[in-house]
Amino acid sequence: MKERIAKMLRVCSACGKCREVCPVFDCTLKETDVARGRLLVIRELGGLDPAGVRGVLSACLLCGACETHCDAGVKVTEIVREARAEQGVGAIKRSVFLNLLGSPTR
Repeated sequence: MKERIAKMLRVCSACGKCREVCPVFDCTLKETDVARGRLLVIRELGGLDPAGVRGVLSACLLCGACETHCDAGVKVTEIVREARAEQGVGAIKRSVFLNLLGSPTR
């Protein structure tokens, strides 16, 4: 993982304010579906099941509500995007949108 992202991950104090505003956590009540849980998973990427990691990363809506309420200023959406890119999450969707849906004739 890039050092810049690793530094950002260390900023999270795991205070839990993100739990109050995360729409995904509100529905699932799973700790891995809130910013602090997701950041913990990202920190530990190397030792976790790749399929499980992709599921955790895919669940984030990138709405930024957690960032807005974060006293520490953790850039969660940037971190999640970076982790998704490293894990290949969204590569198929991106390919479909760019290649298939990007053409008006299709």
